Amino acid sequence: MEDRFYAAAGKRGPVSGVSLFGNRVLLGITEGYVDEKDLPHICRGVEFYITIPKTMLQITWENHRKFSPSPITERPWGVSAFRATICGHAYLIAGEE
Repeated sequence: MEDRFYAAAGKRGPVSGVSLFGNRVLLGITEGYVDEKDLPHICRGVEFYITIPKTMLQITWENHRKFSPSPITERPWGVSAFRATICGHAYLIAGEE
């Protein structure tokens, strides 16, 4: 099972991200591109949708307890999923076949 946080330096500044079952989300630092006063508004209203194997959903939820995830629930489109806010960013993690 792959579930990790990582950080790397890039030409435009540091990058941080999450890798979960082959899904990678890299979040670039906006230093020099966004005014300091606007930083709290970056990604407001955005939720990242990540799919993982359905058989790994419960253990993934347990591994994310430190982020106070929502309960795993059935979504209207037929998948089970939970929400978690990680480093200020909202994620919907869904188990699919």
